[in-house]
Amino acid sequence: MGALVVAVGSIAAACAPTKQPPPPPQDVLVVGDSISHSFGCVLGNPGSGPGPCPGPGGESISTATEIIGGCSISGGAILLYNSIAATQYGCVDWPSVFNGFANQYNPKVVILVTSGFELVDRWSSFPNGCDLNNASACSTPDRQWGGSGAPLNAAQQAYTQNLQAAINLFRAHGSKVLVVNANYVNPPEPLFPPGTPDTPDFLIRAWYERYNATNTNPPEPWSPPNQGLTYRPSKTKVEQYNQTITSAVNALGDSDVSVFNLFSHFAPGSPRAYSDFVCPPPNDAVAPGAGNSCPGGTTAIDARDPDGSHLTGSPGGQDILGYYLVPCVRALLGQSGGDVSKCS
Repeated sequence: MGALVVAVGSIAAACAPTKQPPPPPQDVLVVGDSISHSFGCVLGNPGSGPGPCPGPGGESISTATEIIGGCSISGGAILLYNSIAATQYGCVDWPSVFNGFANQYNPKVVILVTSGFELVDRWSSFPNGCDLNNASACSTPDRQWGGSGAPLNAAQQAYTQNLQAAINLFRAHGSKVLVVNANYVNPPEPLFPPGTPDTPDFLIRAWYERYNATNTNPPEPWSPPNQGLTYRPSKTKVEQYNQTITSAVNALGDSDVSVFNLFSHFAPGSPRAYSDFVCPPPNDAVAPGAGNSCPGGTTAIDARDPDGSHLTGSPGGQDILGYYLVPCVRALLGQSGGDVSKCS
């Protein structure tokens, strides 16, 4: 009987499915909203994003890029500029989605890129009895960037909690994490305008975070998507958002988690300001002079897409990004040519 048990056990062990080894690690996983397209571009893998890419500077860096349009991790119900409220959008189930990416790619470094849709007003819980298709008369969203007091605190606290949870998710997989902060944005009209290809109706004119209240190209006055809201410039929102990213990362006290300072390369001058044209690195912090002149006799680069939000392809904003991102990532990977100072 004892011999039979051993034999049966041996047969069962032999017939059991072989445990699959983890996938070979990718050097980098880029995950986030449409801005992540530029990060994938300069590392050699643009993912599913549209538009041109410069010649990749990260040839020695294996990269996976997962773009999720409108991705944000703040949670809650968002108020779109067209007065439609959405509870299912972008990265609504980011914990399981991000965990799936981590398992699929086993990345050494994760670059997390979200921005524009993080800035929109939102409710922690959508008000009972309100119409998702017309939230203009609903109670005012309780989370708001760009102002002060309880609405700002609620926005900061929710984002901080979820950002730290996302970081910890990737760290539990053994990945280093590079969180990207946000640029100023200056769209000339609400996104997405009517006729935008492959855009569902509820996203038409969905997002409009203006840098200034006065618009000149072309004129498109801001109007409140909810009766209780007042205009707050995206300049202020981005500054508050970036400060919150820095505070959230610093609070973790983890040397393998850092912030990539995208903002610093596309907001030239003193004080910092939005600019379509940016001086070539390493002088990108200098505001272009007359005729877009720059130090050393160089000329400023048109760094922005016409939508005032994304970076241009080659030559343009992505080339500026690559000057800093590639050596930053190489440093995190321990590769030659790395320079951790380029991260900040």
